[in-house]
Amino acid sequence: MSTSIENNPKEKVHIFCVDHRPEGWDNPAGLATIGVGKCRRPGILYDNEGENISELNLHLNEATAIYWIWKHPEVRQSEYVGFCHYRRFLEFHPVRNRRAYAASGLWFKYLHVANEKALAKACIKPKDAEKLLKKRPIDGILSVGWAWTIDLPLMSRMIRSKSATEKWIHRLVELLKINGENAYAQFAEEALLNRADVAFCNTFLVKSELFDRMCKALYPSLIRLTEEWLQDPSEKEIPREPGYLSEYFTGMYWIWLEETGQAKFLRAQILQLSDKGHGLWYADFKRFVYRFFPDWLINVLFIRGRKKW
Repeated sequence: MSTSIENNPKEKVHIFCVDHRPEGWDNPAGLATIGVGKCRRPGILYDNEGENISELNLHLNEATAIYWIWKHPEVRQSEYVGFCHYRRFLEFHPVRNRRAYAASGLWFKYLHVANEKALAKACIKPKDAEKLLKKRPIDGILSVGWAWTIDLPLMSRMIRSKSATEKWIHRLVELLKINGENAYAQFAEEALLNRADVAFCNTFLVKSELFDRMCKALYPSLIRLTEEWLQDPSEKEIPREPGYLSEYFTGMYWIWLEETGQAKFLRAQILQLSDKGHGLWYADFKRFVYRFFPDWLINVLFIRGRKKW
């Protein structure tokens, strides 16, 4: 197995960065990179060794890496396990008030950073997380709960944004019920119709036992759904539909745990490395003032001006 951390002693936090690009890069935050799809560079983890669903990566996105880490606990001998993307990371400054921060998701979804150096300073790293977790009795850190509009529930948003179709959304809920996850399936079914926020992007840091529990609850149904989706003869409207569904339903799983008193989380904004170096707050309505902020001002206001925790 191509891993440099396989035999490491147990640590408190492991955060994995998923990268699908053939050329890839060693992420500036010093996280453990796991290659999926065409990313097969020397010295990193691969999601196609041992028990894996790597062949489904084209349709399941980073979910194949999450599955692989679940099935290979020897590479995450830690109390907490986290995931991010090669261009999406959790900010190092979580917030306490989930509801207030979810409301801000109406306007602000990502903090774009102009370069890798700024990203390395602003994103959460294992040592940062360890300091925080020692101070606060929490079960993890999630991405901010997105809320696009007050009256647009998740299912409507998924369909409108072409993330998923109603047919396969309902089928995943049905499979969850068949596999015995009735309480979570019922929560997801109601959330899809009645709420607008979700911990999104498969970007999270949670206790290892909760991670295992989520994977066990969701992945049998998700893999079955992907197989049915591939075998379905009808034209596919959304090429990566199972992957988008994995993001929404994973995020809803964390919220279900929290709102049923089974876990306690903080929220953090998502940092996105911008290919064009915008260095701006991305907003749904781009006419607002933040899109015109220069990179240096963004760095002063939102990166260098912050103190960790």
